[in-house]
Amino acid sequence: MTLIRPIILYPVYILGFLSIVVLGRRSFDVAFESISCTTNVKYANISTTSCYVDDSQKPPKGYVSIEMSKVVTNLNMSIDLIALKSNTEHFKVFSEKNVDGCMFMENKIETTMLKIVYEITTTGGKYPKCPITKDNHIDLKGITIDAEKFPPYLPEAKYSMSLKTYIGPEILFRIDVITKVIQKKNHKQRIFY
Repeated sequence: MTLIRPIILYPVYILGFLSIVVLGRRSFDVAFESISCTTNVKYANISTTSCYVDDSQKPPKGYVSIEMSKVVTNLNMSIDLIALKSNTEHFKVFSEKNVDGCMFMENKIETTMLKIVYEITTTGGKYPKCPITKDNHIDLKGITIDAEKFPPYLPEAKYSMSLKTYIGPEILFRIDVITKVIQKKNHKQRIFY
């Protein structure tokens, strides 16, 4: 009897997994809760930063603007994404170190999760090409998050993302993002169209 029950449930598990993987339907959306920018005061490369969430729009939209006062030719990045399942349960979804920031801003990165981060952030505009100058600064307006672009293994959770940019070993600026979960109303999962 113990072996029969799991065998009978396999089709149910497989059907549920396939409906998420193949159809990509999620019962939740993810929206911005907060965005903050910090800069390294040792560098005079950055003249102004502005990072915020506009809650008056539905869904809330993110805004990131970073203006350089000096030319930045080489930019390295690190990105960490952490799922916050509860106050005590966190797990790292992915962590990328030593990412070529110029290659990222030109969408020439092969990593799946970095491509997803690129797609989400460019809903608010385009990144400048390197070298970054005052005339072609980072200005992303009205960024939205589409949870349907997430890989199927990512859980329904709040997320914390930390993006750090470096010139050599020193941090130039850091962007921290916290998201929130919004349940979809009248969500119906369809298996056939």
